[in-house]
Amino acid sequence: VATYRPYEGPSNTHAFALEQNTTNLFKNDVAVNPSLEGTLSGGGTTFTLSGFTISATNLNVTQDTENPYHGTKALKMSYKASGDTAWKIYWSNYLTKTITDLGLAVGDTITFSWYERHNIDLSTISGADYIPQLKFYDINKQELAGTAVSLTSLGPTNLNWHQHSITATIPANTVYILAQVGWDAPNFTSGSHFYNIDALQLEKMPFATS
Repeated sequence: VATYRPYEGPSNTHAFALEQNTTNLFKNDVAVNPSLEGTLSGGGTTFTLSGFTISATNLNVTQDTENPYHGTKALKMSYKASGDTAWKIYWSNYLTKTITDLGLAVGDTITFSWYERHNIDLSTISGADYIPQLKFYDINKQELAGTAVSLTSLGPTNLNWHQHSITATIPANTVYILAQVGWDAPNFTSGSHFYNIDALQLEKMPFATS
């Protein structure tokens, strides 16, 4: 399949990529729109959007319609007030839909990916309950200790849409999977700070496609 890749060519030009055609397994949950095209609801510190839940402290949680990566909307996190600005977005039904519902089985290699753009330096991020990760849970909905796979860097400031991904092999005794993006530190410290995310994807692949 050919996919349009804005600003991913030489010198920030546009490009096309030829890739293997795969299925976004989030679509096996009818509540999910991976491009976040739904209506944002909620308030305070908890919001829902297109089958995902957003937890945020001291941040504005809005939808950007001016420069989405895919479709007509992207999720935008931006500075609201000083202090701790921990936040995360995660698949809402992670303890309701099983790996079988997703079309997966123990031993499968999966990749969780998303597109983002941000004007805050995320070269080092932290917060064990917030950072981007895949977590695995047993039939009793207890996390399988020592099996989580996470990222501790999303790179320096980058105003262009770019992709990050996490790849893991589903461990023994897994029944449920959590996929999330976020961080606790660094904090948003300027009124101009923002982080946009779009096009979340879960694939039965050892790498991410567009």
